[in-house]
Amino acid sequence: MSDMQIPYIKQAQALSKRKVKLFSAPWGSPKWMKKGGFIKSDYYQLWADYLIRFLDEYKNQGLRFWGLSPENEPVTPSLFGTEYPFNFVLWTPETMTKFVVEYLGPALSNNGYGDLLLMMLDDRRDFVPEWSEKLFASESLKRFASGLAVHWYGDNVSNPDILTQFHDENPDMFILYTEACHGPFLNPGPAVQLGSWERAENYVSSIIQVLNHWVSGWVDWNLALDIKGGPNWANNVVDSPVIVNVTADEFYKQPTFYGLGHFSKFIQAGSGRIDLQSDDNGLQGLETVAAIAPDSVITIVVQNRQEEAKRATFTDPIRGVISISVPPRSIHTIIYKG
Repeated sequence: MSDMQIPYIKQAQALSKRKVKLFSAPWGSPKWMKKGGFIKSDYYQLWADYLIRFLDEYKNQGLRFWGLSPENEPVTPSLFGTEYPFNFVLWTPETMTKFVVEYLGPALSNNGYGDLLLMMLDDRRDFVPEWSEKLFASESLKRFASGLAVHWYGDNVSNPDILTQFHDENPDMFILYTEACHGPFLNPGPAVQLGSWERAENYVSSIIQVLNHWVSGWVDWNLALDIKGGPNWANNVVDSPVIVNVTADEFYKQPTFYGLGHFSKFIQAGSGRIDLQSDDNGLQGLETVAAIAPDSVITIVVQNRQEEAKRATFTDPIRGVISISVPPRSIHTIIYKG
């Protein structure tokens, strides 16, 4: 697998005009290390050593990671019982705290990875209140943790104010959305829906919502998949911003690709969100978010999911008034020097 991944990572780094930040998360340990889905505490040091070896091997290839979460979805598998199809490890806030404070954190510091940003949870938003309360009650854990990782699954049944509450209680911690995708588990029908504008709208709605609740970034699970939504060893086929048709030797950029571009292309790294205050007329149901870059360039993303055109008017006390017509079912980006 590394023979396939590493050349593509290096090629992406060479092509990108911006620094490509790498982060990772383990999914499952060998079965003999686990009991009831949990890693036996006797193997905590061995598991931490394994993660260090993973980082070492990539470093030997000239690749250093920016971030790491101790486990991908430490809670979700428990909701499925024996039917969960993937490799996994279960953790509780208490066992995760012990593992990070006594084993993984020191291992990172002692092996030259003290600057790596450790992200906690890496699971659904509705798990944030319980986990954050218990995890960050530990001052020792705060010495190693830098942020919170969240997945978008289940966001439709949880309140985004959860994120603001986390920020208010932990202002020094960043929040990063580390996984999102569309698939049959969310929408009936084929995993890949070529040309689906609704899926692009869903992505944009999610990004606008969470950026307005202190999230600093949003990541799609897959960069490119085949026309069936794979390959995937567990047959968990899903959609992707880029779909590759190997037989025809061509690829398709999905609407989600362009939806993501409204943020990744135009909101500069290091930008900060700024508030948009509406008058009595409001924004007529439009979804909006604004950010200001270090060079004072202001970016506003506007989405209209309604079936009728709307007008969006923005007043900057320094630069004046911007007014645009927003057609039905459309996404727009406004950029100007503040």
